[in-house]
Amino acid sequence: MSQSPAKSLIDNVDALIDRVDSVGAKIHTPKRPASAAARPARMEPSWSDILRASLGVKTAIHTSVFAVRLQSRVRGRQARQRVAADAERRTAATKRARSSPRVGDLANAFVLINTAAFLCAVIANNAGLVDWLSPSFNSEGFCVYGRGLQSRLLPHVPLQSHILCFFVDTGTAVILAWLAQRHRAMTGYSTVKAAAAGVLGHGIAHLALFLTSADAPLDQPAGYLADMAPAERLGRWAGLASFFFVLLRSAAGVPDAHAALWATLHGAVLTLLVPSRFGFTYVQTALLWVAAAYDMRRADKDFFYDLAAVVVHVPVGLVAWAEALGCESFFKQIGGHVWYDATIPLSLFTYYAIALANQPAPVRAKSA
Repeated sequence: MSQSPAKSLIDNVDALIDRVDSVGAKIHTPKRPASAAARPARMEPSWSDILRASLGVKTAIHTSVFAVRLQSRVRGRQARQRVAADAERRTAATKRARSSPRVGDLANAFVLINTAAFLCAVIANNAGLVDWLSPSFNSEGFCVYGRGLQSRLLPHVPLQSHILCFFVDTGTAVILAWLAQRHRAMTGYSTVKAAAAGVLGHGIAHLALFLTSADAPLDQPAGYLADMAPAERLGRWAGLASFFFVLLRSAAGVPDAHAALWATLHGAVLTLLVPSRFGFTYVQTALLWVAAAYDMRRADKDFFYDLAAVVVHVPVGLVAWAEALGCESFFKQIGGHVWYDATIPLSLFTYYAIALANQPAPVRAKSA
């Protein structure tokens, strides 16, 4: 029966140790004098002891190295397993977050649906299918307060909704610009970064409406039907495209290049195809749809995304219903469309208040 390689190796090592021990004993055994016979002999280490000791040290060293390497591999494997487990948990959390909509997603979805419903209601009311909207809003497209009314304080300036919108938007734009400069380090700053420019552009558009609509008929046809010189039509398109660009650029999540593309498109449509009584409705639909859709595509959704959708995007669409449905009954008496414009900066002020109250401590201290 053949022996195993390990057993043969052990036998060979033992035989080698015995041979070395016998040879070493013959060479190194000293001759003691007779007078020293009575003294106890000092035990000298044999070659086999030395070899065994050296083999034991070497074995211990190899065993220690092997143990260290084994322990290192085990720890590395455990670390890789922890990293993989963390990655799986993050992936699962991301899937859960994507599968369950955020509050901001629900708010932006409401903005899209509400804006579409408002557009359909305005078109249906003008087509005679329903009779829901106030007559003045249905004919003008705005709820305009003070048409022809002169202010005692400003006798040369009619106290009218469009000029009031310009005053309100310009004043609040200055405050928003100051707030944006003061709180540049705040988390959630992208929502308000360019808000001042958007509000100011909105006010300038109302100033243009005030100046151009004083002697113009209330209901003007679409631009392609109007008797207008090409240069005048081109200038109007450029002005409306600039208006759209400033407002779309102020929306978080809309790149400048995309804002320019959408502004060019919507400016052309509003210039050529939209009658004046649908102008406000078209502008609101275009702006809110683009802003809400791009906002929902953002990857950095957090508390401030939810806050902006609920506090900034939703209210203005609700005020549009109040203006369209209650113009004659109450909305015109309190200023008309100026309250629609005022809702935008008031929503931004509310966003600032809540966002600053929920900043991380270092950011809050730095902003202050």
